[in-house]
Amino acid sequence: MIDTVLRAVGSNVGVAAAIALVAFGVSRWSRRPALAHTLWLLVLLKLVTPPVVSLPLGAPTVTEITVERANVPTPPVAMPPALEPVVFAAPPQRSVAPAPRPVDWRVALLALWGVGSLALAVRTGVRAWRFHRLLADAPAAPPELRDRVAALARRLGLRAPPRLVLLEGRLPPMLWAVGRPTIAVPRSLVAQFAAAELDVVLAHELAHLRRGDHRVRLLEVASVIAFWWLPLVWWARRALRRAEEECCDAWVVWAEPDHGEVYARALVKTLAFLSGDRVPSLACGVRHLGPMKRRLSMILECTPPRRLSTVGRTAAIAFAATLLTIAPTIAQDEHAAERERLAKQIAHVDRAMRELKMARLPSAIESLAATRARLVARAKALGARIVSGAAKVRALESEVERLDREVATLETKLAKTPNATSEELDATKLAFDRIRAERNAATERLADAWHSVDPDRIVDARHELETVKLEFRGIGGPPAPHDRPAKNAQAIAELKTMIAKLSEENARLARRMAALVPKAAERRATAAEQLAQLYAKQTHVQEVLRDTRSRLHEAEESGSREAAEECRHGIEALLKDLARIEKRIHELRTKGGRAQ
Repeated sequence: MIDTVLRAVGSNVGVAAAIALVAFGVSRWSRRPALAHTLWLLVLLKLVTPPVVSLPLGAPTVTEITVERANVPTPPVAMPPALEPVVFAAPPQRSVAPAPRPVDWRVALLALWGVGSLALAVRTGVRAWRFHRLLADAPAAPPELRDRVAALARRLGLRAPPRLVLLEGRLPPMLWAVGRPTIAVPRSLVAQFAAAELDVVLAHELAHLRRGDHRVRLLEVASVIAFWWLPLVWWARRALRRAEEECCDAWVVWAEPDHGEVYARALVKTLAFLSGDRVPSLACGVRHLGPMKRRLSMILECTPPRRLSTVGRTAAIAFAATLLTIAPTIAQDEHAAERERLAKQIAHVDRAMRELKMARLPSAIESLAATRARLVARAKALGARIVSGAAKVRALESEVERLDREVATLETKLAKTPNATSEELDATKLAFDRIRAERNAATERLADAWHSVDPDRIVDARHELETVKLEFRGIGGPPAPHDRPAKNAQAIAELKTMIAKLSEENARLARRMAALVPKAAERRATAAEQLAQLYAKQTHVQEVLRDTRSRLHEAEESGSREAAEECRHGIEALLKDLARIEKRIHELRTKGGRAQ
């Protein structure tokens, strides 16, 4: 919020200064007081007008986000292979007084600005109230003077003449427009004027009212109160009043074209009469005579235009509409706001880390120690579960191997007894099927044992444990008072380095996983296809084996020795094929389990 206010004020002051340079050139080298008055009025308007449209200037700048890193070498972190709990000793509790926060110079500057503006506003208001009370109690002018003011007002195009009062003392003639417009003229000065001189002086004050200079006084006072510390506003105020007096001179010369010399003598008499007494800022009067030589030469030698032309007014309105709404800023890239927000967040995190390191909160350390102990216990339980599952897997693998050996023994025995009876063949077949069913059940139990422990949970637990280790290492024990800043910086650097290494490792593993996933999927698909083919071939060989045994039984009953011998050779060949297929199936299943 403070940065936004300061940027808006800086942009307004910059644009107002540029307009002031143009107005100074017009006032210095031109005889057009209306144009100069308009430009100086724009200077004050720009100071109090909030910018609406931002106008980027220059090349875009990139806001860099810098993170403080201590230049301390970080030792490599070696994690122990086992998951035994480590006992951490909590540091002794001690109270640490919080470091006093430095006072922001911008807040102090804004506070000083506000106090000065408030004091100046009170001073201006008190003086205006006192002068208003003085005019309220002042006697009205004689009827002949009021009639003369009414005639001059009609000549200048005013709807109603203002009130005219006569004051005692050495005060300049002035227009007071707080409440009912009033012209105040010193009684002693009226006595020194001739009738024509008094007319031109009154016409000058009526010109202030006709031009609306009393409303300009409100803007002028508001600008001075708001920017009392800015030299530009005081310069613009003096130049604005000088141009205002010259514009009123042009109105007087226009209203009284034959009284130029009379008007010049009246101004000189007024200047000699003034004693330097101060009047409220809201008054408009001939006290602000400015460079008298320039004014007299304009009155006697030329007739300056009393107002802007139609083209000049249109150009001034367009100029004001353009300059009063823009706020020139340094061009920034589209991500500057996001970078600034991230920089503030990083600074906030670093400050919080430094405060945590300096405070040495025992409760935070105890909480981390308890969390680490809990995670170590979970890791030990998972380790025991892994060990138990591994033992179960090894037992099931031994059982599968035993059943495979029994199957091979039965097949060998069957091959070596070609003259076995049908009862022996049926008994061998039943034993063969029983052992095969037990083997398949053992294989399924083996697969279930492999998947009984969730690997994702183990990885998450290990990752959480390593994170707690890093956090606990970052806090550590309480350092000695003399080396606390160095150890704080070293701990912060270690944490940031570890986080960077973990991020790089995570990215490397993600890239490797992204490369391995398609290959693994392709291999699994190929293995599944091969297994399906082998299972189909195994089923076909078993069917052929049953048919061959049936033909062997028929041949033995019919007494055909050649057919029986041929069937025995076929059975032996089929058993070898079946053993080779089952061995290949076992290899593929084992390879798939290892891949998982």
